[in-house]
Amino acid sequence: IPPAPAAGRGRRGAEHDGPLAASSERLRRLGARSHLPTARAARRRLVAFVALAVVIVVAVAVVALGGGGSSPRSAATTNATASTTKGGGNATVPATSASVAVLNGTDIVDLAAKVSTQLTDDGFHHGAVADAPNQATPTTTVGYSTGYRSAAVKVAHALALAKSSVVPVSAANEAAARVGGQTPQIVVTLGANYPQ
Repeated sequence: IPPAPAAGRGRRGAEHDGPLAASSERLRRLGARSHLPTARAARRRLVAFVALAVVIVVAVAVVALGGGGSSPRSAATTNATASTTKGGGNATVPATSASVAVLNGTDIVDLAAKVSTQLTDDGFHHGAVADAPNQATPTTTVGYSTGYRSAAVKVAHALALAKSSVVPVSAANEAAARVGGQTPQIVVTLGANYPQ
């Protein structure tokens, strides 16, 4: 014979009798919270989800609008932050810390200033802008001081010049690029073959 249902519960209450019902009743009496999420927890989850969605949208926009380019300028900007070895491997100096002077060896007005601005925009350190000792320079060169060949190769890449244009700086070009006692580590001498 089954036990009689408790007073006031009726048939429905009888279905819920047993160990589970007793545990739930004990928890309710002790004031324990239910394991179900509260409205506050649900709001927190919603806010976290919205914040995550915003971060993802911003990341996608950055990649789509400003990143991932493979143009020589964007590659040069990335490469300009790489390190180069100075003084035969004794110290590492960021390529952007190398001072880059630009000399105009042509009769094109303001060519050196335009190229210097481009290099500065690409992350290289601005050096002197002046005329080359020879205004009829046939080929463009990227001259470098001892220990700065790697940085000069990066400058040549930024200007879409062949690696063969990278040479040790001549004494005459180094003297022309010296401003206020400061000697640049890299001297770009623009020649007639420089693509405008």
